[in-house]
Amino acid sequence: HRDERGDAANDVVASAVGHRHDRKRAVRSLDELGGDASPVAIDVAIVGAGAAGLATAIRACEARPDARVWVLDGARTLGAKILVSGGGRCNVTNRHVSERDYWGGDRRFIARVLRAFQASRAVDWFASLGVPCHEEVDGKVFPDSNSSRTVLQALVDRARTLGVRIVPGARVVAIRALDAGFEVVCRDGRATTAARVVLATGGRSLPKRDRKSTRLNSSHT
Repeated sequence: HRDERGDAANDVVASAVGHRHDRKRAVRSLDELGGDASPVAIDVAIVGAGAAGLATAIRACEARPDARVWVLDGARTLGAKILVSGGGRCNVTNRHVSERDYWGGDRRFIARVLRAFQASRAVDWFASLGVPCHEEVDGKVFPDSNSSRTVLQALVDRARTLGVRIVPGARVVAIRALDAGFEVVCRDGRATTAARVVLATGGRSLPKRDRKSTRLNSSHT
């Protein structure tokens, strides 16, 4: 889910449950995440360093190599869901994927996304990252290594090669709309500003872990 200035989602101000983050404190701690004196510190802040977040960061930097892109994740160790997916083998896609395979969300939107990026393109994209894949008899597609770690490492390596800054241990608790971009605030008080914010926190596929996932209350202004 992407929030941009000019979109309806831009009017959403997300704040943490039971927390009020003092603006002065947030600005004072901006330098901890590497902020600068420009109107916004970075171009794109991506919340969540799972497969979706890392892939988004990669695609953003490939489209605009000079973009300042950060990926913020609450976990100190990246990729837990990737590592357990497909029984530890990482089922990257299936031969046939349709909007009916997804729960929640607008199915028409999902269908458009799938038409734009079909399973065959996903396989080609992983191959471009150095992860060749194979299809098994049930139509599931796995990396030739049969290891989820191969997929995680390829995503992280490609992102870092492109200049993406991955920040583990940065649990985002608030996103506030500013006159120019957004302020992104972490639970420990660190903060930065970004022209664009992408939420890629995923669902609760790992209940014990996801109980501590980013929780943002949304209120309209």
